[in-house]
Amino acid sequence: MVAETDFIQDLLNSKHVYAYYVPALDVIKVGFGDDAKNRMLNYCKNYGIIPDISSLRSWEMPASALASAMETALHRGLHKAGFSRYILKTKNGVAQELFALNGTPYGDAFLYITDIFDIVCKELVSKLQYNHTDTEKVRQRQKVITDKQSERNREIYLKDQAIKKEKQLLLDKEWDIGWTKHIKPWGDILKTADEIRSSYKPPLAVRLFGKDEFSYFVKWDGFKLLLELLPKTFIAERQARAFSAQFVKNHGFIDPTNWSNYSPRIHNRYFNVYAQSGGKWIGRYDRRLTQYINISDDGKKIIRFVPTKIEDEIKNVLENVFGYSDQVFAMNTKEIIQVKELAQSAPMPEIDIFKNWVGIGDALCIFAFT
Repeated sequence: MVAETDFIQDLLNSKHVYAYYVPALDVIKVGFGDDAKNRMLNYCKNYGIIPDISSLRSWEMPASALASAMETALHRGLHKAGFSRYILKTKNGVAQELFALNGTPYGDAFLYITDIFDIVCKELVSKLQYNHTDTEKVRQRQKVITDKQSERNREIYLKDQAIKKEKQLLLDKEWDIGWTKHIKPWGDILKTADEIRSSYKPPLAVRLFGKDEFSYFVKWDGFKLLLELLPKTFIAERQARAFSAQFVKNHGFIDPTNWSNYSPRIHNRYFNVYAQSGGKWIGRYDRRLTQYINISDDGKKIIRFVPTKIEDEIKNVLENVFGYSDQVFAMNTKEIIQVKELAQSAPMPEIDIFKNWVGIGDALCIFAFT
């Protein structure tokens, strides 16, 4: 039988509710235990994460049961305030009790936790007549510390945002100039080809009996107009690709702010690059003209750029202009011969631009085609 004094001693055994910030994940961990610092270090070691040790905050409760109840109240309060749970799956299991800040300075989140702590304690006082004067003193001391830390974090955050904004403005300016000078002319030619092709009406015999449509398409008057566009399209496309490749090399996989304002016809020529962690956008590049190869190099994931074959490059242009590739490629008109000569006379722009260059990322990149 348990002695009454042992029961009281166990009930009054001091427990700590604690919270700390994990910068790499932009989350806070909220838990309770005997020793906040040791619990933090053991937890992070087990799940392979690195905490901001200086961010550790703890609140002492008079009993383990109260600490557990307080932890639950904090979890619910954070969730209601929009700080969703962050599920981290590791080889040692799933890390629990993490909450995503989504850019909110962690000092502000700690202030919110302190407010929840205060509200719950006041309710306990009213129901249990528990004197929380000492808790209020701790809260006031904690608030002073948290206010100072929050202000420092806010200054760092604002400075970081200002740097990012400046970089984005320079990037947007470069993209706008390049778009007008190099990419828009290519898009305009593609639009003209689309308009010409859309005016073609297959003969009734083709529609009814499925005869060889290409033979009729070649005899159509609009085919000559498309042939005239072919060399211009090839030259314009290489210029657009050269700018795009240099842009990626200079800035990495970062979108211009006003990307969505550009021609859908050009959008369809680009593919979207995702990072494995969270499916986050990390950029765009021409999907038909460059192959990407993922190579492991000393434990790092490396993205190498390898231009496609010249024949594939030409067929890609033919597909855009005529809607056909192999059949037109086999023809020997002066325009097709000219394009083949242009392709052979100079290497694809990506070869020189991406020579001896690799993009290195912490996560393996997955390339999803639009």
